[in-house]
This record gives sequence, C-alpha cells and structure tokens, in this order.
Amino acid sequence: MYDDHVPFLEAGIPCAVLFGAGDPNWHTLSDIPRHCSERKLAGVGGLLLELVYGDYELP
Repeated sequence: MYDDHVPFLEAGIPCAVLFGAGDPNWHTLSDIPRHCSERKLAGVGGLLLELVYGDYELP
C-alpha cells in the first residue's frame, strides 16, 4: 500500500497511518473533527500523549 505517509517513512521520519477508509468524508473538504468519532479522536490523542510524555521508545 502506498499513501502520503510513505515519503516521511523513507526519509526516516516516524509516522503513523490512521485509516479512515469507508468514511465518505475521509480525505475530502468535509474531513473535519465534527465528522470524526469522539472515541477515535480520544484514542489518537491518548496515543500522542503517550508518545510525547510516556516511556515509549521508538524501535
């Protein structure tokens, strides 16, 4: 699979791919927080907080 995150990975910049496929708003002008699941946004936020402030170490 190729997506817009691959160039970052190839440059050695860690990133994560969060799939929204199947959502009619995904990657459109309507792809805004109002159309996102609060539960999923909270999960992503928690992951980011763990990565920034937690004990997580990049492989």
